[in-house]
Amino acid sequence: MMVLGLLTILTTAACQVTPTQPPPAATTVPTKARDTDPQSLLERAEHSPLDSAARMRLTAAESFYAAGDRQAAGAALDAVDSVHLDGSDQFTYYKLRARLALAAQDLPAAHLALSLTVPTDPTERNLYLLTSADLAEAEQRYEAAAATLMGYTFSAKISDESQNAALVDRIWADVNRTPAYRISALAAQSQNESAAAWWQLADAMQRSFDLNSGRTAITTWRRNHRDHPASRWPPRALVLIESEDSAPPTRIALLLPISGELTSAGRAVRDGFLAAYYHAGSSASIHVYDTNGAAIGGLYDQACSDGAQLIIGPLDKPSVGEINAAPFRRVPIIALNYLPSGVAAQNGLIQFGLAIEDEASAIARQVFAEGLVRVAIVQSDLDWSTRASESFRSQFAALGGTVVSVGVIKDARAVTETVGAVLLVNSSIDRLESLSKTIGTRPEFAARRRSDVDALIAFTDPAQARALNSATAYHFAADVPIYTTSQATGGSTQGVLQDLNGIRLTELPWQVYPSAIRDEVASAFSSAQAALSPLYALGVDAFRLSERADLLAANSPGRLLGETGQLQVQSSGVVTRDPAWAIVQHGSVVAIPSVAP
Repeated sequence: MMVLGLLTILTTAACQVTPTQPPPAATTVPTKARDTDPQSLLERAEHSPLDSAARMRLTAAESFYAAGDRQAAGAALDAVDSVHLDGSDQFTYYKLRARLALAAQDLPAAHLALSLTVPTDPTERNLYLLTSADLAEAEQRYEAAAATLMGYTFSAKISDESQNAALVDRIWADVNRTPAYRISALAAQSQNESAAAWWQLADAMQRSFDLNSGRTAITTWRRNHRDHPASRWPPRALVLIESEDSAPPTRIALLLPISGELTSAGRAVRDGFLAAYYHAGSSASIHVYDTNGAAIGGLYDQACSDGAQLIIGPLDKPSVGEINAAPFRRVPIIALNYLPSGVAAQNGLIQFGLAIEDEASAIARQVFAEGLVRVAIVQSDLDWSTRASESFRSQFAALGGTVVSVGVIKDARAVTETVGAVLLVNSSIDRLESLSKTIGTRPEFAARRRSDVDALIAFTDPAQARALNSATAYHFAADVPIYTTSQATGGSTQGVLQDLNGIRLTELPWQVYPSAIRDEVASAFSSAQAALSPLYALGVDAFRLSERADLLAANSPGRLLGETGQLQVQSSGVVTRDPAWAIVQHGSVVAIPSVAP
């Protein structure tokens, strides 16, 4: 019918008298334009055979999508009868279905479309892999995304060099979002040689204690993998590390409370920093300034006048806010605390600390990865617990999980009552009382908890945490797993920990993994074994971040396996931590691997 229509047009045109002046260009619509215009294709599809109509509508949907009109693309695609498509057109149809579902954040629909997407040639296979990786990233399954992209066939065309480089950067970013223990395991276990090389490179980099050891690791790896994509198009993060322009600062100022109320905390951070300094064999000049009773702005100016190239600190939140508000800053700062919520960091300020929000977000990701999608929360009425609960709920909702109830513990003696409330056991008893009044007698009754809770999330202190196991057992929920943060065990003795057996928690790698630097600190400072231990770890990681100060400014996508967690600098200047995982067994906190996504 298309051919007949075209012949009719040509015949009609031949019978017309040739005009003396050509028509204005604006009124001329070339045949090619009519063939590719999506609206024209849809109109012609109405009068075309079924096979042709299906292809026209599919082409129109592609055009709309390429132009950014997803609504029109979806409408055109809905009109396609996919039964009349085959081969490459079938692939295009389901791939576009998946792309539209991803754009609408309808992840189940994207999964379904991808399951029906069958590539017919190498080009389509690459497109399939890219879309599959997009879906994995949308679900925060970064290991899966990285593994998918590692199967991509890179182009040998010179014109595709920039595309290849961008893809390598994407793979490297997904690799570095993978939990640290998984990177190490995949580096040792991957059967595919090219994939194993990716994980081995990441493992070597995250274990590099200082910048020089990182450069050595890159050189050694590249020598053994010359034809690997990461050698041919090195990730931007590695290029920055190798660059001669990236050098550790030679003069560092520590702004810490060495006297006053925060003396113990300030000295622990200082000693951790210096322990790492000596461990790395650094030759930088370190100058410590006592922030107790001092104007933080004046100390900053003094450090700058003394030639500091980088400032670490201050430690307390008010001082961080004060130094952020300074109208002019010449030297970059790695603050060891955070600005209040809603306050933006000014240029050159990195925020790094032991934020409880990082642990709460990690719990949300872990619980969801384990398939536990409906949870109850118990929390204390303290500020840190409220912030942790809010962070968990935000992350869990974004993943697709549901918080069915929240209970606030106002007293350690009220843990059992609060757990019963969130499990609706109390509601069960209330229904009994109501029924008894209605019928005038008390029927036989066994209290029951709600059955739709997959896990109990606890943001509690050690005293409250001790009662969790007995409280869940009392309320018929001994089979419900409990997840909590390092706050639940901080400074606890073995006797106290016995009451927490079986509870899973986020923890600092410093506390549960073998560490040469930790052993050195423990032998030098007795307080490193006690409640101040996390602050020594904070000092160690502050030094390691200082070694990479130039890279932080460049917002490098790489991650660092630190003593406080797997660290990454966000575009906001906040350093996020992905903590380690542990379980309480026989009165001890023991490291466990998190579930692979």
